[in-house]
Amino acid sequence: MEKTSVEQSPQDKRAQGRILRKRVQAAKVLESQPQASGDEESKDEGSDDDDDFESSSNSDKKEKVKQKKKKKPHTKQRKGGSSEDSGSEDYGSNGRKKLKQRKESAAAKEMADDEEDKRTRRASKKAKQKRKQSQSSSDDEKGRSNPKQYQKHSKKGRAAKEVIGGSSDDDESEVSADTTPEKPERQKKKRRYSAAELKAKRFSGNAEDHQHASDVAILEIWMRTAIHDFSPNETYKHTVMFWSQKDPNSALRLLLKRHKRDITEMVARYGGEMRMLQTHGTHIRSLANNERAIQTKQIKLTWMSKQNPESRLVENMIEGELDANSDNPPRLYRTMQHLESVEALRQLLISPNMYKDKKLFDAFCTGIESGNFRQAKKRPFVPLHELITKAHEAHFRVELYFAMSRKVYKHTNTPSLYKERVKMFNHVIQSVREGREKWLEAAIEERKTSMTNEQRDEFDLVQDQGNNSEDDVDLSETDM
Repeated sequence: MEKTSVEQSPQDKRAQGRILRKRVQAAKVLESQPQASGDEESKDEGSDDDDDFESSSNSDKKEKVKQKKKKKPHTKQRKGGSSEDSGSEDYGSNGRKKLKQRKESAAAKEMADDEEDKRTRRASKKAKQKRKQSQSSSDDEKGRSNPKQYQKHSKKGRAAKEVIGGSSDDDESEVSADTTPEKPERQKKKRRYSAAELKAKRFSGNAEDHQHASDVAILEIWMRTAIHDFSPNETYKHTVMFWSQKDPNSALRLLLKRHKRDITEMVARYGGEMRMLQTHGTHIRSLANNERAIQTKQIKLTWMSKQNPESRLVENMIEGELDANSDNPPRLYRTMQHLESVEALRQLLISPNMYKDKKLFDAFCTGIESGNFRQAKKRPFVPLHELITKAHEAHFRVELYFAMSRKVYKHTNTPSLYKERVKMFNHVIQSVREGREKWLEAAIEERKTSMTNEQRDEFDLVQDQGNNSEDDVDLSETDM
């Protein structure tokens, strides 16, 4: 029978597609049925013999082939009276090809899944080995840092291992996981203490700490007195005036020299003066720097600030009291207008002729007597040599000389300025010695005769008050 070639319409093509899909679905159903029946038969028989299983599977395949040959798909007659029986074999072959392709793709996918599982297992095995290595290294570090704690946990691990009785990698990992010490809790943020709190915390707890705190307090009192007490003292002749910033023990060394008779017991308790310097040197030098800075500020406020008009020497010089116009230079105060310039005033401060200038001498003495300094009280019209030592007078005049060199002068402790300051002090101390020897007595007498009535009343009031003591009170020890 000859095949007739008829031009197919789009509707015929869609019909053929539906037929092909139905045939593929039928083939799938037929393919799944023998397997299910074979499984049921194998379950019913319950035979463990491999030969019987193979024979039953072969018979199932034969039955499947017979059913496929017997069963023929329904055909539809196309328009024009032509039959599709001639093209049925072609449609069946296409379905089998697609079914084969699907099987191959499923097998390839299964193989890819197997390979992925293998790679996953290998990766997990490597990760487990790395964890074991890191655990062993951490155990070694813990053993070095805390041997007792490490031995405790290692004993627990050995005991657990003996109970389990296994030596596989999984067992070892389980034992190590169970016996590892718990992680410490997260530490809280440390609180920041103030200097006073740290000192109290450092010097508390036992007798030695209290003794140490007592020694520190004594040294601090001595240092403050040595810096701020500028009145003549017959007991302590050594001054604490200049100390090196490179040597941390320089300030304390000067202080121990000043109190040589008072530190015998303290030095013996520390086992020598060097041990005492190493213990307290840095702290005492820091304290001395702070106290010297306070004194320098008081000097500038006493003779350069508008807060003290009786002793003021210059204007537009210190911070907070500058003119609105920053271009204005420093100038002399109204009581110093007889001098030519600020530079002339500076040169007179470092000269022995300062005692000969009545207004400058009076302003300088008024500042010393004002009581603006630490550990000093107001004592008007007291002779200068009774108020301040030669060394402290030279020191004050040197500080004023440098403070008037420019606006808002800052006192620094650099090595070059330290040398310059010492050099200037050596020059001024010679001027003080010469000036006191030649003109101090005449300057004091002239100042007394030039006192105003208000100044005399103030002087008499201070003399009547005395030193605020109980010398004139009728008291005895039996009344206490």
